[in-house]
Amino acid sequence: MKNKLERDPGDPDLLDLGSCSLHIVHGAFQTSGKASGFDISHQLVSLYYLFHDSPARRDDYTKLTSSTSFPLKFCAHRWIENGPVADRAIQIWKNVKKYVTDIKQKPDNRSFKVVKESVSDPLAIAKLSFFVSVVSHLQRFLTMFQCDRPLVPFLCDEVHAILKSVMTRFIKTNVLKEADTVLKLCKIDCEDTKNHKDYKNIDVGFAANAVLQSAPKTVSDLQKMSFRVGCTKFLAAMMAKLLQRNPLQYSLVRNLSCLSPKSLAASPETCTANFKKVLAVLLAKKHFTADQCDAAGRQFATFCEKVVSKKSEEFASFKETKLKVTDADRLDEFYGKFSH
Repeated sequence: MKNKLERDPGDPDLLDLGSCSLHIVHGAFQTSGKASGFDISHQLVSLYYLFHDSPARRDDYTKLTSSTSFPLKFCAHRWIENGPVADRAIQIWKNVKKYVTDIKQKPDNRSFKVVKESVSDPLAIAKLSFFVSVVSHLQRFLTMFQCDRPLVPFLCDEVHAILKSVMTRFIKTNVLKEADTVLKLCKIDCEDTKNHKDYKNIDVGFAANAVLQSAPKTVSDLQKMSFRVGCTKFLAAMMAKLLQRNPLQYSLVRNLSCLSPKSLAASPETCTANFKKVLAVLLAKKHFTADQCDAAGRQFATFCEKVVSKKSEEFASFKETKLKVTDADRLDEFYGKFSH
């Protein structure tokens, strides 16, 4: 596409916002699962297919456990759906262990072998709980951006929130304090163990921590340490992948947050300065002329002075996302109210 546009030197260049952030987040999560060695995705897939399309096994399971609650299907392409999958696995784990132990005629297939090995792991629930806690960091982002509303002005803040919240779990506090800007945060080497907290201080989540504290005496300190180290590898690999391809490296993505109503309400001066940087990109990419940039800059400043300052509460209460995506406010409709 870029090559075709370059045939005429006067044509505008493409505005680069990076690759699809949804795919980047999904890919980062998959990478982290492999790096940790937990192999949770394989376990959840096997757990589902052990009972899928097998009325005999489902019947045996129900008779042995008196439960009709079965595993949910793991989705390799939409990770937002896998939080409930892991939650269900945690809820039925005792029943699954009973089934694996008490079933007389053991199923002779790969799924049963994987599940049997999984239930023998005394920290399996801790690993699933940790998995769920990490999914919670991504749920808002994946829900919010899986739609056709104009959302680029919120991309910087949402990606920054993911990076900061996940890094807080395993990166040293002093390292994060020094990274007081978006760009500095993106330059942290998350795979460098010098930047990692001591394994005892890694935030594995309340649920996983509770499992560790209540673990039987047969679970050694070495096993607990190995679990925490695995969690660190999980988080570090996910962050490294996100930082490698995150859209915050693009000036346009960072500065388009000036069009976020909440940002405008909080600091119109900062947004005005960022809008000038957006115009500089549009000028360099030949989308605007210098005169158009000057005019747009004046219009934005006037808008902040005459509209934003008088309706700051309305701007501050803008809902870029809600539990139901369709209920969220649309940015185009919001600004459309002030077009006259």
